[in-house]
Amino acid sequence: MSTDELTGRELRAAAFAAIRKELGPDALVRFISQNLTQSGRDYTAERRNLPQPSVEEIIADYERLRAGQGGSLAPPGARITGGRSG
Repeated sequence: MSTDELTGRELRAAAFAAIRKELGPDALVRFISQNLTQSGRDYTAERRNLPQPSVEEIIADYERLRAGQGGSLAPPGARITGGRSG
């Protein structure tokens, strides 16, 4: 798989695994503490720039997703436990 095909989460996990393998767990912790804190970012301003969907849009998206997955929002093949049977 090409790194271009990885999600952000998958890429971070691969990077963390590589750092841990090459430099050890202490270096990984140090790397995370030094590089994943991004001072100077204005999270409030960023949040204001995110789309603000209406309740109707959220419900429509939910119904579209549910219909496309056979009535369930669980990932395909997921085991659903609990609840009542029969």
